[in-house]
Amino acid sequence: MKKKLVFIAVGTHPQQFNRLLQEADRIAERTKNARFFAQSGASDYIPKNFPSKKALGLEEFDAWMRKADAVISHGGEGVIGRALQLGKPLIMVPRLESFGEHTNDHQLELVEAVSKAKKIPAILDIQNLQKAVEKALEEKKKPARKSSPTKIIKILGNYFKKEFKAVF
Repeated sequence: MKKKLVFIAVGTHPQQFNRLLQEADRIAERTKNARFFAQSGASDYIPKNFPSKKALGLEEFDAWMRKADAVISHGGEGVIGRALQLGKPLIMVPRLESFGEHTNDHQLELVEAVSKAKKIPAILDIQNLQKAVEKALEEKKKPARKSSPTKIIKILGNYFKKEFKAVF
């Protein structure tokens, strides 16, 4: 039986996301029916149980997204939108300011809004990642959509209107 591919994308933000890579490394060590690959960005943790690459060009990134059976994404709208567009089972893990992963918690807010609107798992406690990965690997891929990520843009627009209504 061919192993399923889990693609992890942490984005290009200049702060580390070691917490996600360390937990994914533990999961990869215990998961025999899947293989993992990560775009690891500015993280200094090097996974022992799967390959990773700091940066990917757009074509290489898209190739990994297309090959993936499941995607673990940071809370970046570009990765989330592309995974949804391709119909990939998606798990979102926001970078958190308290772990030195970002300058604020806007990814948490975005992930919560997308999770509520699209019923996509948002992992706020990293200990819940393994169950989410197992469930995602059981899901069947949905057909890729040819449309633009209009729905994610609408979700983002509604989120920003609600959050910043006092400013505008």
